[in-house]
Amino acid sequence: MNTSKAPSGAPENIKSRKLGMARDLQFLFFLLNASIYQKQRPNLYERLREYSNQAGALEVELHHVDSDSKDALDTYESKLNIWKAGLYEFLESML
Repeated sequence: MNTSKAPSGAPENIKSRKLGMARDLQFLFFLLNASIYQKQRPNLYERLREYSNQAGALEVELHHVDSDSKDALDTYESKLNIWKAGLYEFLESML
């Protein structure tokens, strides 16, 4: 249920969604770059570095998404969610 006063496509909501996605990517980038992983298996560290690079590239791409276009943001968000699902699946496989 949307309790916001602004309609779901309002610019404020789009900017908030975009900021939320950027913060998610920044946090994941930070976690994936943690130096603690260097002491783990080399394959794990290298794979996490790949995901870290992808997170950085996705954040750059996000900054180019038109903030006035709900459709463009929806498309990007779908791509981001698919990427995050792959990352989480990989991380779960390492447990």
